[in-house]
Order: sequence, then structure tokens, then C-alpha cells
Amino acid sequence: MRSIDLIAPIFGIIWGIVMYILLKQNKSKPELWPRIGGFGVGGYGFLTLMAASMLSLPKSEFLAYTVENLLWSLPAGIIGYLSGRAYARRRENKK
Repeated sequence: MRSIDLIAPIFGIIWGIVMYILLKQNKSKPELWPRIGGFGVGGYGFLTLMAASMLSLPKSEFLAYTVENLLWSLPAGIIGYLSGRAYARRRENKK
């Protein structure tokens, strides 16, 4: 096991703890959950992709893999936004 294999789980645990605290303690309103989910998933995707790229690819291609990782993290952010919106809507319907 290499150190590059531990990057995604570490970022995932940190992101999961922050999301759990925000959603469980009701520090945020349900109308903000889609934005939190979208930025959270998109940021998580970008951070893990950039960390893996920086450790495995040459530094001369920094701009190329930065743009590529940004474009790969956009769909993840959109999925996070849509799932946050569905979760908030389900939460409001239960009340």
C-alpha cells in the first residue's frame, strides 16, 4: 500500500465528519443543504484528484491536470447538489 492510496479515505473521513456535524446538529437550514452538498462533493473530488495527480504525474503538466481535475469534479458537484436538494426536500416533507 502506497501513501497515495490513503489520500481519498482521509479527505473522505474529514468531509464526512463535517457534514455529519452540520446536518445532525441543525447548524444549517435545509435550503442550504444542496449548496453544502454540491460544494462539499465537488471540493472533495477536486482535492483528492489534485493530490493524486501531484504525487503521480510530473510537475511540468500541472496546468493540464489542474484543468482536467476541475472538469472531472464539476459533475461530482452537480450530483452532490442534486442529492442535497432531494435530501432537504424529503426532510421538509416529513415535518
